[in-house]
Amino acid sequence: MDASSRSRADTSKQSDQGAPPSPWKPTQPLFQGDPNADVILQSMDEFEFRVQKNILVIVSPLFRDMFSVGGPSERVPTEETTQIPELRAVPMLEETGDVVEKLLQLCYPGPLEPPTWSGATDVYPVLAAAIKYQVEGVVGVLRKALVSRKFLEEEPLRVFAMACRARLQEEARTAAQQTLRISDIGMSQEIDEFQFISGRTFYRLLKYRSECRTAAPTVVANGESMAWDTRRDWVWIACKASNGACAAKHRTSIESIHYHCGVSGWWNNYCSQAVSALDASPRGESVTAAAILTPALSEALKCTYCSSKALQHLQEFSGLLAQEVDKKTREIADTYDFCA
Repeated sequence: MDASSRSRADTSKQSDQGAPPSPWKPTQPLFQGDPNADVILQSMDEFEFRVQKNILVIVSPLFRDMFSVGGPSERVPTEETTQIPELRAVPMLEETGDVVEKLLQLCYPGPLEPPTWSGATDVYPVLAAAIKYQVEGVVGVLRKALVSRKFLEEEPLRVFAMACRARLQEEARTAAQQTLRISDIGMSQEIDEFQFISGRTFYRLLKYRSECRTAAPTVVANGESMAWDTRRDWVWIACKASNGACAAKHRTSIESIHYHCGVSGWWNNYCSQAVSALDASPRGESVTAAAILTPALSEALKCTYCSSKALQHLQEFSGLLAQEVDKKTREIADTYDFCA
């Protein structure tokens, strides 16, 4: 029985029982009726995909070795199939039809549309199958898909758990860094995928987050850590005004090779606010937020000298600071083995 006939039969049976029909059906006609197919892949939910062995052999050394020693099973001719050449059947006992089809879409050359992903949970089972069947080219594509910006922003904890489960160290570190967007992961929504990671992995994630909260504020508030700032023409340094908000210029508490001089009070206030923001949320976005920039800029506008350049310079400085903060938290992430 082919996939379409079986689907109709299953639907009829389920309707008699009052149950809803299966939510997934094959979407790629090529895999249902390829006249050049010489292999059938059978998913765990009994969908069949007619594919060309040569393509599988090219993309997967596992399939190459499998076919070099003969197939795991042979189709038995019936009255319905006596006029059809026998096709070798390969059972895929852990993959659903949806997963097999998406994997094939990524394996096949030509005009096939690539699969779409509604969430990281769509990507992971296909990635796991690609790893299992050693389809390295597809693995690379799916590793990038797993840590896409959308998924990292919307579900960093889930991506972290999936990366650890698949033992993808770089992706786990990238996702760990993005969990810094969450102030308290203990109060976040329960993540089902956490059941697949160890207590040691979760402990290391907590330790990493704690270390970042300690280290990130030092990028702007500790000793020589501001050596990354090589500019000397910032308006808060150059200001010579004797009136307004800059009349009370004073030495900053930040010591670096470029700041052995007085700075405008409004800029020093920005740095203090940035330190507090990083202590609460150690990521670059924290120091570029309007809530951090606006109070300092409001004060800068009171100075006749600073007002013309304060907005541009503070945006540029905060952008550089954000890069340094993210660089610091990534350096810390690179010291952790989350997949042990």
